[in-house]
Amino acid sequence: MNISVELVKEYKVEIVSSQPVMATIKGETEPVNGTAWLPQGSVIHLTANLPVYLKGYFVGTYNASPGEQVTINGPIYEKLVVQLNYTFLEELVIPIVTAVVIVVAITRRR
Repeated sequence: MNISVELVKEYKVEIVSSQPVMATIKGETEPVNGTAWLPQGSVIHLTANLPVYLKGYFVGTYNASPGEQVTINGPIYEKLVVQLNYTFLEELVIPIVTAVVIVVAITRRR
């Protein structure tokens, strides 16, 4: 009688995000949000589908940008931090305000 034992090393993965983060485990993709125990070698895709006026980044073990992949080789903690995308707002709001000021200035001269 032969008995085969396979040990799989798992690590605690904690993801704090308003959206599910995708993990690929043995070729299958599933969402992870909160705490999970995942096998060593699994790949996590750090995703954040945010509106254009917001930007986000992950802070924790890897300090990664959305879209990056992380291979699990130890315990991982990542938190999605979301903030206003000031660059987008500046590129949109400043030209609109400038146009309104010009239109108001022209109409007042008449």
